[in-house]
Amino acid sequence: MKPQVLELTANEVFALLQALGKQPYDEVADLIAKIRSQCELKDEADTERTDFDG
Repeated sequence: MKPQVLELTANEVFALLQALGKQPYDEVADLIAKIRSQCELKDEADTERTDFDG
């Protein structure tokens, strides 16, 4: 399946994770881990930017 890119605010991600947290762990653990790793990568990219980046 082709990956999809979603643009979500931090609050939207938090709400999504809260909703997933109400499901049985074994059904959503992989999805939650994937969301978390992508958020961490995004945070790292944002903090590595300098004033000189366009």
